[in-house]
Amino acid sequence: MKQYSFIPAIILGLALAFLSCDELLPSRQDPAVVFEAELYDARYILLAGLLPQNYIQVHYRFRNVYDETLQGTTQFKGKIELIIKRDPAVRKIDSLNAANLVLAQSYNSQTHVLTIDPGSYAYFEYRWDPRNPADSSLRYQMFRYAVDSTCRFAIVDTATRETTWVYPRSIAERETFLLQGEVKVFDQTAPVRFGPVELSFCHVMAAIDTSTCPLPICNSP
Repeated sequence: MKQYSFIPAIILGLALAFLSCDELLPSRQDPAVVFEAELYDARYILLAGLLPQNYIQVHYRFRNVYDETLQGTTQFKGKIELIIKRDPAVRKIDSLNAANLVLAQSYNSQTHVLTIDPGSYAYFEYRWDPRNPADSSLRYQMFRYAVDSTCRFAIVDTATRETTWVYPRSIAERETFLLQGEVKVFDQTAPVRFGPVELSFCHVMAAIDTSTCPLPICNSP
């Protein structure tokens, strides 16, 4: 195993000097191109219950495509973009870092040292809840909501016996996102990019139990 670094020019020069005229220097992969990345899963999670969930979930990973074990310090800094396909100017841009790491062959979170063998992967997860108050303006640029007439509650006035119907759920029109991003592994390597991958869904403002309100048709399996 060696720490990742560029081959010093003086060493390369000495290697050339010891080769005869008939010998060729073995081909060597550019040490700046040692990782490949991909976005391998993206979905909209909508679950009700004691722990309701309502967010976009993205899984991405990168692989060591170099022929040696690499080691170095990294915090996996990068960015992810969630772009509305019908209007690419509207997008969510978020930062990525070591907090997104799910699994790696060997990563010390205290020293930030990553060790990764040839062919090995590091796996990451990103989540975004569009209902975050900080993103309220962006949310209404991205989604076009309407009251869900299929989801309602009856409130009966005990004095007058009159019934009032309450519609607690709003659903947006189906939107298609383009998801893409990049992550920088080591200082000496260029950022590796993943995506774009499409994700289509109808955003729901409230996760209502399916025993009370049916799952929105556009988000049905």
